[in-house]
Amino acid sequence: EGSGKSHLAMTSSSKLSSTDLCATVYLDCKKLQATSTSIQSILEEIQKSFHESVYKQPSVLVLDDLDAIIPNVESSGADGDGSIHHQQLNPLLVLQTKIIVDHLLLQSQYCCRSTRFNNLTKKAGVTLICTCRDKDSLSIRYQESGIFHSLVEVPSLDTFQRTQFLHNNMFGHTQLSSEDGISHAISRLGKDTDGYRPRDLKTVATRIVHLDYLRKFDESTEPGIGFSESEEARNSSLKNLELDIASIIEDYAPLCQKLVDIDRNLCSMDWASIGGLIQAKQSLHDIIIHPMKFKSVYDNAPMELPTGVLLYGPPGNGKSFIVPHLAKKSKLNLITCRGPELLDRYIGASEAKVRQLFTRATAAAPAMIFFDEFDSLAPQRGSDHTGVTDRVVNQLLTLLDGAERSKKASHIFIVAATSRPDKIDKALLRPGRLEKHLYVGYPESVLEWNSLFSSLLTARDVDEEVHQLQQGGDLFTSFCKDFGYAKDFSAADMKAVLDTAHLLCVHDILDAKNEVAHGPAILGKCHILEAFRRTRPSMLPKERRILQNIYSSFGSNQMEESTPDHSHDRKLKTSLR
Repeated sequence: EGSGKSHLAMTSSSKLSSTDLCATVYLDCKKLQATSTSIQSILEEIQKSFHESVYKQPSVLVLDDLDAIIPNVESSGADGDGSIHHQQLNPLLVLQTKIIVDHLLLQSQYCCRSTRFNNLTKKAGVTLICTCRDKDSLSIRYQESGIFHSLVEVPSLDTFQRTQFLHNNMFGHTQLSSEDGISHAISRLGKDTDGYRPRDLKTVATRIVHLDYLRKFDESTEPGIGFSESEEARNSSLKNLELDIASIIEDYAPLCQKLVDIDRNLCSMDWASIGGLIQAKQSLHDIIIHPMKFKSVYDNAPMELPTGVLLYGPPGNGKSFIVPHLAKKSKLNLITCRGPELLDRYIGASEAKVRQLFTRATAAAPAMIFFDEFDSLAPQRGSDHTGVTDRVVNQLLTLLDGAERSKKASHIFIVAATSRPDKIDKALLRPGRLEKHLYVGYPESVLEWNSLFSSLLTARDVDEEVHQLQQGGDLFTSFCKDFGYAKDFSAADMKAVLDTAHLLCVHDILDAKNEVAHGPAILGKCHILEAFRRTRPSMLPKERRILQNIYSSFGSNQMEESTPDHSHDRKLKTSLR
């Protein structure tokens, strides 16, 4: 939907109308299905359209959204996306589809007989153009009847085509000179709208033009996007255009998200503001962000880039937190799956849910599939006596290989997170699948500890003393000198410390019993120190040692790497080293 199928069909018929004097007969099958009260009325409308095409021949008959009245019901039982329990076909739908297909074949034969019987010129006859969502959504019986001579897939627009489309819809078909700053703004918009369909681009362009008209109307100037002669007015217009584009893209949900039910990524923090995780962030930037930013360069390179990443590490260190921000930074549509939610008690239903997940990602490409708690979904085969997870693993192996082969067409990235990588089936971790393994663990240096704690403080109101410590990078020295166990805190533990400090601050305000009790709670150093005193690490040293032994055997050497011995970036001294 919204890819331009109907527009392309009508443009082709208009071309034939101008060159071969062909008449055009149009039938909206989706509207016909929605408004018809009986199958008899559908058959009458189809017959009327075919007879009109024969009467006006040479003519072009356009059956738009034909799969709305003759969907593919033949393969649903054997190759469908669900188990027998989930995908029982309505017998009335099957019967209706069979009757309409028979009627269409009968009318097509009538058109052929009329053409031969009238002995018209070689340009006579009826040309049939049908549109549908995809080739698998239309009745197989009608496809294999021999009526169609060719199958044309409407491709997605690349960056240059999106830029040209936006330019034409905003300025007509006039060409702007290359020195105009507005052309660069539109080029950036064309890069930022990867995955947008023509209807999306037209809507965005219309909204930009409307905002400009409203602004020019308020300023009592002549409406229309463009630059005034003065340099100051030119810079102001360019700035307003960039602000309009940013606000529209932020609020607009493209069709690929609406049709496959993808929630908008509402991350308030940007990628650079994420504290700590220095090495993991750099690796993710090299694996996903950089290839997406320079996609045209990587696509033309004679190599296959990794599309599967496994994040592993102790709980509470940001594996699940970092993925939505990664998707937002990479401009990828995020599809999240919490491992156990795919498992089903009915035979075949679990594998069907996995297939549906990848189908949604393909429709929303460029996209990222995130499997949280991956060890619960894909444990080693043979560990489950029911055989459900074994079949899920087999299905994942097939789809991960498929995602790798077609990555240049769809750009689907797979990210999985787990705290127990040793429990995942080894076949899923081999090259071509989840081949990149990144450790996401506790802060490894004073710099990383300060960065993490400072990022958590950013969203809080703090007094001047704490603000100075945050700016000077002295948080670790100030808060950990009296509490040695604080260096063993995970990101979740640090957040718990600040939540406790916030409650202490609120209690102090309420105990003061003054008229300013409704004011903001401003954290002081005393509140944070008291919160550190009351909070303990969520993971015991013994549990950390067990996990570190697992990660060492799995291949993690981040915990053994050394860093330069600087005062601001020295290694944390823990009892586990």
